[in-house]
Amino acid sequence: MPEEIAILFGLGIGATTIIALTWIFTRFLLERRIPRRDPAEDATTRRELEDMRGRLESVEERLDFAERLLTKQKQQPGLGQGG
Repeated sequence: MPEEIAILFGLGIGATTIIALTWIFTRFLLERRIPRRDPAEDATTRRELEDMRGRLESVEERLDFAERLLTKQKQQPGLGQGG
């Protein structure tokens, strides 16, 4: 009976050790793979994204204007022809 308790105790300690080492190793790997982000970088990225959105809106407005001019030119045949 005492031998069985010693075996169960040893298995329990072994299992606990394996679980603890697995958890520690996993945490170590996750922290190395996923770098912590600097809040200043996030703010800079956000500003750059807002700047790009503004520039894209400007490009979209210019494209709409150019499309309207082309449509108007196609509707009025005399304007686009040199003569």
